[in-house]
Amino acid sequence: MSSSLLIIFLNVAVFCFVKYVDMGAQIYPKLVCYTGNIFSGRVWTIITSGFVHANIKHLAFNMLAVFIFSHVVEEKFGFLRTLFIYLCSLIISMTISVFVYTVLMQKNVVLIGASGAVMGLISTAMLVG
Repeated sequence: MSSSLLIIFLNVAVFCFVKYVDMGAQIYPKLVCYTGNIFSGRVWTIITSGFVHANIKHLAFNMLAVFIFSHVVEEKFGFLRTLFIYLCSLIISMTISVFVYTVLMQKNVVLIGASGAVMGLISTAMLVG
């Protein structure tokens, strides 16, 4: 299995769970990244929020980019390093976003989606491709 298929599978699985399973709506607040979750000690939401998407279009465009660019990265770095790049990009982008919104802008917003992780893959693909 390629890294892109694993990433896409996980994102689609979480999207379907949150949208179509009754319990998904109850778990949704515990998966998304916002100031309340971070200050309550739910720091894992920095990662889990990257697998939650607002709608099918949001998910589709992010996964299209994953599909296109992860192949370039995986060809150069391999399966595990591509996953590492994806997860590190996700963690770094969410952490910076939390800082900017809470400290600089003093806003409490919900952060979701894989866009930061996708941008990490795109940037890496540009650097090595």
